[in-house]
Amino acid sequence: MEITVNNELKKLPEETRTVADLANLLKVKPQGTALAVNGALVMKSNWGTHKLQPHDNVMIITAAYGG
Repeated sequence: MEITVNNELKKLPEETRTVADLANLLKVKPQGTALAVNGALVMKSNWGTHKLQPHDNVMIITAAYGG
């Protein structure tokens, strides 16, 4: 399946079906991270059940310390 992650086209392995699967694949830690699919925020409690669809647009934002 192909989706867009932070404006970059990604081809995902077959076993990547949920937001949690995607986060694991990309080594994204839930703490300090916000994730939206097609412009809608996905609560962390729903990452394991929110299914990805072909051509979804995913935005991952991670908080950074410093400044």
